[in-house]
Amino acid sequence: MDNVLACDSGILYVPDGVDEASVRRQLLNNFSIEIGAGLGELKGDIWRIGLMGYSCNPKNVITVLSALEQILVKEGAKINEGVAVKAATDHMDKENVLIG
Repeated sequence: MDNVLACDSGILYVPDGVDEASVRRQLLNNFSIEIGAGLGELKGDIWRIGLMGYSCNPKNVITVLSALEQILVKEGAKINEGVAVKAATDHMDKENVLIG
């Protein structure tokens, strides 16, 4: 299938020194994006992100990555800015997935 993005759930480790609950709260309040917290032994250490069904489209993938990056930078996380969005768009280009 051309121009189709296959999505699944993803797990992201919370960067050192970042308040994971604050990031989730900011995603929800500022961008209307809801992601899951870690459960059990992983509580406070990971985020669970799922883009499935109708919400699994290139625009939403880029939006989630961009919003998360913006908040993490604001929170002082040591991340390589722009890497996630570039990797996602490069993959979409390679797979001939339309963004928009």
